[in-house]
Amino acid sequence: MPSLLQLPLVPCKVKFEKGEILLHSVLSEGDYGCVYRGTFYVNGGTGECAAKCCLKSSVSLPRLMFFRREAVLHAHVSSGEGIVKLYDIFEDESFIWIIMKYYPEGDLWKAIVDGRFVGRDEYIRSIFSRILKAVAYCHSQTVYHRDIKPENILLDENGTKVFLADFGLASGVKCSESWGGIFGLDLPYEGAPHDIWSLGVVLINMICSNYAPWKRATSQDTAFRQFLVSPSSALARYPLSPQVCRLLERVFKVEPKQRITLKDFQSAITKIKVFSRQKEKPSRIRNIPRTVSGIFSYPFREKSCIISRRRLLEWTDAKEDSISESCYSIESQAVTDLSHCCVSRFDSELVADVEGPTVRLVGNFNPLYNARRVIPDIMIG
Repeated sequence: MPSLLQLPLVPCKVKFEKGEILLHSVLSEGDYGCVYRGTFYVNGGTGECAAKCCLKSSVSLPRLMFFRREAVLHAHVSSGEGIVKLYDIFEDESFIWIIMKYYPEGDLWKAIVDGRFVGRDEYIRSIFSRILKAVAYCHSQTVYHRDIKPENILLDENGTKVFLADFGLASGVKCSESWGGIFGLDLPYEGAPHDIWSLGVVLINMICSNYAPWKRATSQDTAFRQFLVSPSSALARYPLSPQVCRLLERVFKVEPKQRITLKDFQSAITKIKVFSRQKEKPSRIRNIPRTVSGIFSYPFREKSCIISRRRLLEWTDAKEDSISESCYSIESQAVTDLSHCCVSRFDSELVADVEGPTVRLVGNFNPLYNARRVIPDIMIG
């Protein structure tokens, strides 16, 4: 990383062919140089900008070529909706400059950490659809970002619009040999499927407020290994709705060619009504035999029992397809009569019994010791 003493010190002016830029402050630093906040003056016009500066003498020739490639690819897609506006690119003896529009509202990461998406299904759908549209435009221009993450997505217009930024790892070819692949293997690297995978992680970040499904998608990561064994069970641990879980199973395919296409991804997002489990409609238990009602009695304790899906269909308003997914959350009521209780949570864990597959029901109840003998298809946990 170059020393700040080697870089332009703020405040200062940088002149170029079309005009000049007044640099006010440093926004961020990196291995190549840094990004400044500034004001540009061109042909009598003025406006705020972000100026990305690369110190030529501080980076290797390959890294310098990457920076030039970033500038070219960004310029190629800059006119697209949802892409950070690029004003100019210029180079002098010491530096390469990329001049872009400045977005003072910050990035998607900050919005996620601040909890701006919690429980806001319409907002999630709107913002994520805009992200998908921006990525789709890049792909239509044979530009693959390869570094999609909340920090590289900027917000504007009171958080209603998003803009894809930082094309430092972008590629202009569909498949490259340089790096990539699941498990960290040096395999041919396909840009489009990788972007789709990254978009799935961003979607989880937005819904779960900064919760990542795994640290890295490699065989050394315990969470990712668990996902490979049972994708549905692994995803059910997060507060995601059944529709989102089904979609993410299509996104996180290890084989790139098996992943959902970007077009289908866009279509699926528009059809999702509820993104978080907390927003799922309660399935109220009704018509419960008296022997079962006795299990849910005062004082209440947080326990779980496993009930066959057939019984669950008989006793609740839940639909068969939602029970087969068995991964949505329902608000619980602490009352003595089970006929007035609500299911607290369906776990994805399946247990085999004499009547077939079962789901784990978690709620506030005090199990009777002889419940397993009285009702064979309920197992107390």
